[in-house]
Amino acid sequence: MGTPRARELHVPAPHPRAPSDALDLKTLEERLREFKAENQLLGRTLQEVQALAYEARLRSCKDLTRMSNKQHDMPPQQACAKAEEQALRLA
Repeated sequence: MGTPRARELHVPAPHPRAPSDALDLKTLEERLREFKAENQLLGRTLQEVQALAYEARLRSCKDLTRMSNKQHDMPPQQACAKAEEQALRLA
């Protein structure tokens, strides 16, 4: 390859990723469907966790309100605020 003409004819090495490794359209569509399904499942799971946290806050608030009514040392609003604070720490 000493001559300029020989250097011009030099063929570059093939790309490291062979065509057989390339993703075809069907594979990409399948991966997209899987991703969307996972994303939907995660969204539902998040909504369920948020609903459970809300229910736990309500339950704690009711429990503390009941305790407050028995002990008469904490007004119901303060009991609910305390319950919500505890629920937020747990979440």
